[in-house]
Amino acid sequence: MKKFLTLFIGVVILFSPSISAKILDVNEVTSNVAEAYENGDAEIKEYVFKVNNETKQIEVYGDKELYLIINYGNDFISFDRENEKINLDDEKKIMIFQNVFYSFLFTIINMSTGEPYIDLDADFKETYDEYGLYIEKKQSIFNGEPNDYIIHGKISLDTDKITALEKKYRNVSYDTNNQGGKNYITPNIVIKSVTENSVSLIATYEKENTDYDRLEQYCDIYRSTTKDDENKYVKINDKAIYCNEEIIDKDLESNTKYYYKAIFASSGEEFGDIVEVITKKDEIGINNPQTGGKDIITIIIPLLISIGIIIYTKNRNVITRL
Repeated sequence: MKKFLTLFIGVVILFSPSISAKILDVNEVTSNVAEAYENGDAEIKEYVFKVNNETKQIEVYGDKELYLIINYGNDFISFDRENEKINLDDEKKIMIFQNVFYSFLFTIINMSTGEPYIDLDADFKETYDEYGLYIEKKQSIFNGEPNDYIIHGKISLDTDKITALEKKYRNVSYDTNNQGGKNYITPNIVIKSVTENSVSLIATYEKENTDYDRLEQYCDIYRSTTKDDENKYVKINDKAIYCNEEIIDKDLESNTKYYYKAIFASSGEEFGDIVEVITKKDEIGINNPQTGGKDIITIIIPLLISIGIIIYTKNRNVITRL
């Protein structure tokens, strides 16, 4: 299954327009999908997507040949491979049908939540009313091997349903042995700078430690004023951000202790280490386990005391000699 997703997980995440309407616009969704296909793929060099608002259909052309006709309504897009008369053994058309379906799905999820990752191994036959996704599969032959491929699919344009879909079926990262278990590699917070009212920080991780690097490109960062109460942490980024991308958390209270932690947007399973920060000038009060940093106050105060003792001792020796 994952070999069909390589192109689209990498490209549809580029499109994350601000959506205020509850129902996504079909023309905007199709435009984003078409842009993802701008340079074609392994099957077709040039794709063209045409939306017909009168017939409520999306025509998909590959190298000027009409391959798919996708139906849509006011709040959904539907795919029917049997109506397209695609032979179950026609590998090229099966691939195109499969890939275009996933392109629309991930684009819609990204436009709704900014986090285009769900576990596609789940059963989506009874989930449309609640989560806005229906998938029916049938065994087909590809590269001489039988596998289950989509024959019917329906994707809601209702952002509330799609948001619920992403939360319910968020993808679980894979372990480094590719065994399909949880990946306990977690992103950690690195503090770059601190002011009285802001904190500049990044979420980072060791890329060489995971074979599924593509799934771990996006992170979410959470903040709280209470370290151990999970319910107090709030996400500070509206959309999933690139791991290792520096962001600034603004409009903070001065002289306040904040706690930060990060998680992969694709997994939602394991948080990294919690980092403690105090909003003061000159970056005083950073406790950063990722870099091994210590609270600057604990360094400066003993140093000043030591200097004072040395000066006092020297002056006392001078007075004694006099």
